[in-house]
Amino acid sequence: MILTPIDTSDLPAVIDRFEQGLSGRPLALAAFRRIASSIPPGGRLGDPAEQRAQAVALAAALGIETLDEAPAEAFSWTGGGSEPAASRRW
Repeated sequence: MILTPIDTSDLPAVIDRFEQGLSGRPLALAAFRRIASSIPPGGRLGDPAEQRAQAVALAAALGIETLDEAPAEAFSWTGGGSEPAASRRW
C-alpha cells in the first residue's frame, strides 16, 4: 500500500470526493463515514510517536510480534511480525 500525505486543510474536500466514489455502496459508505467522523475537528491527528506506542501496545496485547524499528523501515505484516522494508519480496 502506498499512502499519500494529505494536508489536513484539504481533508474536507478529499473526504467529500471519496464519499462520492462510494455512491451506491451503502455499507462501504457507512463504514467510511464512521472512520471519517473520528478525525478531530481541525484535523489535529495527534502525536505520531504516541500513536505508534499505542499500536505496539495493542499488538502486544493481542499477541502480535513487532520489531523495534522505525515505522518507515519496518511497517509491514507478514504473519510473523514486522519485517524491514528492504527484506520485503513483493
